[in-house]
Amino acid sequence: MNQQDVQIAEELRKNKIEDNFRYFKAVVNTTAFFWLYG
Repeated sequence: MNQQDVQIAEELRKNKIEDNFRYFKAVVNTTAFFWLYG
């Protein structure tokens, strides 16, 4: 594994964490919305 591979792997890992966080926030917002207005 060379330096570039490591860099790409890091980027992918960061993107995955951000995607998971975005998904989590969306779920929380949706749940709160239905809880308040449902």
